[in-house]
Amino acid sequence: KLEGLVDELNGSEVLEHDLDFGVALHLGTVEQGNIGAVARLDFTVIGSAVNLASRFEGIGKRLKRRLVVTQTVADKMPSKFEHLGDYVVRGLSDEQAVFGLTNHTPRQTDSVGDDLNDWKGPERRKGRERRTKMGRERRSKKQLE
Repeated sequence: KLEGLVDELNGSEVLEHDLDFGVALHLGTVEQGNIGAVARLDFTVIGSAVNLASRFEGIGKRLKRRLVVTQTVADKMPSKFEHLGDYVVRGLSDEQAVFGLTNHTPRQTDSVGDDLNDWKGPERRKGRERRTKMGRERRSKKQLE
């Protein structure tokens, strides 16, 4: 229903720019509560289940899927989801199965890459190499002084 509403809004003249969203679902244990000072409290949830859902949302964006779910969720409603593949998830050693709705409307993102398993890998390595080189140069400069 939400996808239909978004599509309807995007087709109207109500919005200046198209609206898009992405959701990832996972079932797991989380810690919840208010974090911050008395003058400014923020309610939040933290934990490995939250982290996994966040990582899956990123995979969903790259797959142009508005909704992706973990194996745990797909097992609860197998007729609703199709297996989209197994992907490396940062922070986990094993590949994770990613599932999406059998009937879906593609996201309007333009950030789809060729290799999901190497997502941000080369860029991240270049940044790390650049920082390492700068650190070596600073140390060398200090040694000369």
